[in-house]
Amino acid sequence: MGNTLNRSLRHIFASAPKIYLAALKALGRGSPEKRMYLSLIRRGDVVMDIGANVGYFTELFSDLVGPSGQVHAFEPLPSTFEQLSRNLAGFPRYENVFLNCVALGDANNRVTLFIPNGDHAQAALVRHRTGSWASNRMREVKVDMIPLDRYSTRIERIDFVKCDAEGSELLVLRGGESTFRRCRPKLFLEVEEFWTSSFGWTPQNVVNFLRELGYQSFYRLGPRGLEYEPELSSGGGWLCTWEKLSGLA
Repeated sequence: MGNTLNRSLRHIFASAPKIYLAALKALGRGSPEKRMYLSLIRRGDVVMDIGANVGYFTELFSDLVGPSGQVHAFEPLPSTFEQLSRNLAGFPRYENVFLNCVALGDANNRVTLFIPNGDHAQAALVRHRTGSWASNRMREVKVDMIPLDRYSTRIERIDFVKCDAEGSELLVLRGGESTFRRCRPKLFLEVEEFWTSSFGWTPQNVVNFLRELGYQSFYRLGPRGLEYEPELSSGGGWLCTWEKLSGLA
């Protein structure tokens, strides 16, 4: 009952994101990431949630874009995808969400997803070394991978992309090169060197590819919100845009 009430309240507040954002700031509530989404995502937007997990931000995106918008959520781990599906089931307002149990990458392929020590939130396409990966307990699951370019052929526009792929962000970008050039969405990436190094690249490699795609403005998300950082190179939460933004979160 309590969880349902909280979700209903968040849904109501999201219909007035500026007021919601101001209230969160006044109360000292809400993560910097949530505040950023409230300031940047609009009614009618088309949003890609890559690495949706159990759907916390998927729900927020759905509430923000409303019936005239769309949210395309990707969660490759079957058990997590089932929970994501259950979390959204039975709520008509989430009919604007399209759920996909696939990994996004740079090829059409069947790949192995590694889950360390039962930590589904850190499932990845390679074996990392830190955090839950320090444990010897490991499970493997075969999942489908597709490129974003294949998925988005019938989608006219994409306004915002959130990508949290546990180090495989560059694979996602390569597989969506045409889509990113065509749609020019705002892009929020979680890029950490201790994840990317397992794939053989650095955060700087990711920045270089983003520049090749046409992204020119970069912002780091910190405790106080977004800060413009034109020479972005180290890991963290990045917002990437084609043009410089005004009125930051």
